[in-house]
Amino acid sequence: MTVTTFSRPVRVLTTPRVIDPSVRDHLTEFLERAVTWEPGHVIVDMSCTTFCDPSGVSALVHALRGAQHSGSTVSVVVSHRPVRRVLDLVGLGKVMPLYPSLREAQSAAGR
Repeated sequence: MTVTTFSRPVRVLTTPRVIDPSVRDHLTEFLERAVTWEPGHVIVDMSCTTFCDPSGVSALVHALRGAQHSGSTVSVVVSHRPVRRVLDLVGLGKVMPLYPSLREAQSAAGR
């Protein structure tokens, strides 16, 4: 997991290839720190993630709640169909923007 910061308070967090219970706690803590560090926008880049179970969905929901309390916003980049399907099935796209590419997410965050 890595963080990239831009001049505007936009942070990009890159998630691991596999998100399952073995990384749940670390991912949840990592996302929570990012959304509460300072108000801004956090892009969760899942473009390299090829597997995401409910642990990942839980971490994203937790991050969204933390962002709402700290004045931040969250969007997600998801390009692998199986991962997108999981996020679509739970309705995550209804509560946070989902983008097919980092470029699109960065462009939207810059507006």
